[in-house]
Amino acid sequence: MISDNTLTDSVFCAPAGAAGEGAVDLFGLTISGNTFPTTGPIFDTGNVPFILRNSIVDEPERTLGAGADQTFDRVMVNTPAAVLPEGVFRGVPIFNYIGGAAVQTEASPGVDAAICDVGAVDGDGNPRNVDLPEVNNGPGPCDLGAFETPASAGSLVFRDGFE
Repeated sequence: MISDNTLTDSVFCAPAGAAGEGAVDLFGLTISGNTFPTTGPIFDTGNVPFILRNSIVDEPERTLGAGADQTFDRVMVNTPAAVLPEGVFRGVPIFNYIGGAAVQTEASPGVDAAICDVGAVDGDGNPRNVDLPEVNNGPGPCDLGAFETPASAGSLVFRDGFE
């Protein structure tokens, strides 16, 4: 999760002249609420192969990416871009901020909108396959972004370790 930071440039910026150095493959990323003093894209990948999967980019003032070899798969964005690349859909995530983590509420369009591997875990080490029965599944029961929404809102109260 990259949230509530002041960044000097893009979240990912390929080194000048880099090409074919191996793919950058990011999975389950949440980027939200950051400050950018420049106006470039979130991902400036140049000629480096770049893959972003099952992620949320909630930066309404920034465009998603610039680069020759970008692949997106199940990425929800809140962006001003008029045209979105294949594999990207527009949505405004709804978060609860708990213990510094941006966890989607049950009403967020990124809940139960992803496919994940058996045994997959989120950024806190919790299981990814928590299916919320009251939420219609997109392609699968897993959530987009860094954290899986718990099966009950009550479990959010103890997320930061308070007991």
